[in-house]
Amino acid sequence: MAGGVAPGLTHLVYEVDDLETEYERLQAADGEVLITPTFVQGGFGSRRLACLCSPGGLVIEVMQGLEDKLT
Repeated sequence: MAGGVAPGLTHLVYEVDDLETEYERLQAADGEVLITPTFVQGGFGSRRLACLCSPGGLVIEVMQGLEDKLT
């Protein structure tokens, strides 16, 4: 799909309490790092996130909420 997201599952997102612990666990399970732990902020609030690709090709995002402005 040109200029957009392909239909179907593109990646999984897990909200976690401790980003560093989960990031290290996924790396140890042979996850390929796509995005190292990063701070992001926007209208939704602030988050820390990282993305890895599993050995089977599934992209996994782990996200730790720091401030939520949506509730």
